[in-house]
Amino acid sequence: MTPIISPWFIYLLSVADAIKGVAGGFAILTGMGLMASIGGWIACKAEAKEFWQKFWKKLIKIIAPIFAVLLFLFIFFPTRDTLIGIYIAKHITVDNIDEGVKAGKLIKDELKKDIIDLINAINNKESEE
Repeated sequence: MTPIISPWFIYLLSVADAIKGVAGGFAILTGMGLMASIGGWIACKAEAKEFWQKFWKKLIKIIAPIFAVLLFLFIFFPTRDTLIGIYIAKHITVDNIDEGVKAGKLIKDELKKDIIDLINAINNKESEE
C-alpha cells in the first residue's frame, strides 16, 4: 500500500523553514564580511599597501560566491507554507473535487436518513407511552 503523502515530504516540511533561516543568517554574516573586506581593500588601495591589497582581494573572491549562493538559497528556497501550497496545487484536480462532492453527498444523505430514523423512533416511543 502506497502512502497518500510521502514521509520524506513531511520531513522536508519540518526542515524547510530551518534551512531558509540558516541560509538567511549566514547570508547576513557573509554579506557583512564581504562589505568589511571591500572596505579593507579600498583602504589598502588608497594607502598603496600591496600585500594587504592582495589579501583583501583574495578574501573577497572567497566570500563573494559563498554570499551569492546563500542569498540565492534564502530567496528561492520555499517555506513550509509554499511547499504545502505546491503539494495541494499538484494533487487537487477537478476530478478529485467532484469525487469529494459525491462522497460528501452520500455521507450527508446517510446522516439525514439516520437522523430521521432516530426522530421517528423517539416519536414512536413517546406515542406508545
